[in-house]
Amino acid sequence: KAVLFDRIPAVRSVAAFSMGYYEQHQVLTPLTRALADSNSGVQAAAVASLLRSGAPYSVVKDTVQHLLNDQNPAIRSGAVKALGNGKGPDVLNVLILALNDPLPRPRIGASRALGRIGDRTLLPTLKRLLRDTDEAVRVTAAAAIVRILDKEIGL
Repeated sequence: KAVLFDRIPAVRSVAAFSMGYYEQHQVLTPLTRALADSNSGVQAAAVASLLRSGAPYSVVKDTVQHLLNDQNPAIRSGAVKALGNGKGPDVLNVLILALNDPLPRPRIGASRALGRIGDRTLLPTLKRLLRDTDEAVRVTAAAAIVRILDKEIGL
């Protein structure tokens, strides 16, 4: 937990990300503090870990909104990638909204996250992305669709 306060952001980010493999009661307090880190990479890692450990979306909501409104598409992409560790309608709604990002990178991240979540009700949304102007978005959407269908039939 002490490494969450290291002066090097990359160390704090790796520490926050790895804490997501522990039980929620062990990491909730330090990861909640990491949501307020000055580095957006640390914040995104804390979001991913909190969601992976089972924390409700309400714990990370404000940080996610802050990250998704950032000017930097890499930060927005990190936020949608982190959301792929979550569950529930709030997470799905935010990811679906991220599919409207003006730049492809966050749309790609959102598409991957939706495929990882694997909810069949997402198929029409992902199918719409097959007509995206960006080839990488189309390919990622197709892969997400295949992942959902594979999960459904047990491949």
